[in-house]
Amino acid sequence: MTTTAAAPVVVATGLHVRYGTTQVLADTNLTVEAGAELAVTGRSGSGKTTLLLVLAGLLPPERGTVRWPGLDPAPVRRRGEIGLVFQAPSLLPELTAAQNVALPLRLRGSTVEAAGAATRAALGTVGLLDAADALPAQLSGGMQQRVAIARVLAGTPRLVLADEPTGALDRDSAFAVLAALRDSVTATGGALVVATHDDELAGLLAGRAVIDEGRLRSGARS
Repeated sequence: MTTTAAAPVVVATGLHVRYGTTQVLADTNLTVEAGAELAVTGRSGSGKTTLLLVLAGLLPPERGTVRWPGLDPAPVRRRGEIGLVFQAPSLLPELTAAQNVALPLRLRGSTVEAAGAATRAALGTVGLLDAADALPAQLSGGMQQRVAIARVLAGTPRLVLADEPTGALDRDSAFAVLAALRDSVTATGGALVVATHDDELAGLLAGRAVIDEGRLRSGARS
């Protein structure tokens, strides 16, 4: 798919999401342009994770719309252009680190050779090429999270949505991982949205928004 460089990657308008009687998002609007890198901050339970799930198309809003003008219009292909980093690594325990990274690529039709090359490059980026053959149980929590991030990087998504991606990492690893995520979307002409409570990391991104009482507002840079 060929897209205009200036086209927004994702546009959310008038989002309302409730869990039971709790209003999590209320009339939330967000446009993420190609090339943007945005930190979304806010207190625990403010709706950061919910916003990312809606932007990924995994959670339909009660009201409001989400469009992806900068991504493929076909839902199946569009899912391959969205990379979501969860707070928990969510690795398959019976697969090695390399197999966990390669699996989504193989499911999307990549050859063994292409998936292997992308996997090695991604594991190298997060400093875990030597752990390619290790099972998740043999890795620390921080290493598992880096494998999960490598899994996203290997797919070269145009929209990366990362939910507290560095929470389990030491500072050096956190900065390296954030740099890798930024480089990934720069290479694809895409966009990066990071939900985080870490002000120092948020301050490294070009833009910031704060969720407060279900609404999104621009925030000051750190």
